[in-house]
Amino acid sequence: MQPSIFVSKYDLTLTVWSNLVLNNEPQRGTVNETDIILEYSKTRGKWVIEPSFFAYLNRPPLGQSDPVTSEISGKVSREAGPVKIYTSHTFDIQAYRGSWFGDAGVAYEGQWKKANIVSSASAGGASSKFNEVYIGPAKRAFNFLGGDFSLKYPLGSHLSVRPHFEFSRIMDERLRRALRTPTVWNVGLALGMDF
Repeated sequence: MQPSIFVSKYDLTLTVWSNLVLNNEPQRGTVNETDIILEYSKTRGKWVIEPSFFAYLNRPPLGQSDPVTSEISGKVSREAGPVKIYTSHTFDIQAYRGSWFGDAGVAYEGQWKKANIVSSASAGGASSKFNEVYIGPAKRAFNFLGGDFSLKYPLGSHLSVRPHFEFSRIMDERLRRALRTPTVWNVGLALGMDF
């Protein structure tokens, strides 16, 4: 279970997210990760600039290494007709200095009857340090192609349901061989409440 809460004021958003282990695993019944995210968003004409700070407060099982770390990130996007084009870049500034990941893509958000539709397609790459830490091979590479789709439907004045799915495929052959699952499908259903 991954509960989260956020508060927004002016152009800032503070989010706290956590992961409670429910499966039959060594950390069952405990929170093994809490993330604190501070995001800023500023719009200038058709451009949007979004710097962020992420703190990952990990609690790995005994004997495993997953240190607490933090990252800075920047995203720049621009409206282009019915879609938005964007690029984002993330740099680790604590445990894995020199680790970089970046992507670029196109996103669409629109209405269909009462439902809000959000969809995107993107491609990304990473530094050799990032790939060494998170995948295995110390190789700078074109890492992935991916996409997502969600449909948020209101169930009243405060409740909504949001079916969603994501897809990603690791593109570099050496990185694919290092992963058990180089192609990932993620399907879910979220229930939301607005105050």
